[in-house]
Amino acid sequence: MRIFQLIIIWVASFCSSALAADDFLTWEKLPDLPPMNGQEKNPGVAGPFVGIHNNALIVAGGANFPGKPLWETDKVWHDDIYVLVRGESSYDWKGSGKLNRPLAYGASVSTDAGVVCIGGDDATEVYKEVFLLS
Repeated sequence: MRIFQLIIIWVASFCSSALAADDFLTWEKLPDLPPMNGQEKNPGVAGPFVGIHNNALIVAGGANFPGKPLWETDKVWHDDIYVLVRGESSYDWKGSGKLNRPLAYGASVSTDAGVVCIGGDDATEVYKEVFLLS
């Protein structure tokens, strides 16, 4: 019985802190990723390298199933690098080059020096290289 009471107290305190977070956090919709070559709209990417450097959001690489439902097409890996910067009144995406190869599903860590990108894969190979986006 005592354990049950402790669980109820813990759940209640968690719920009340979650409600308080809504008062303290503000959410803002960011612009969609820009279209990739030959596309009208960017469907988004899975497994990109993502991090923050110099107050900008960096999104690099990733994979998706562009143009058709995933069961009707092959997965495509991407090498695009996008940087989201805050202007005076809005956020804007800036194209910022390409990765050395189309790559997705690695790990990324934001550091003072930039975004450290570790490993990843493409349609045929798994990579162990580490590189820095800054």
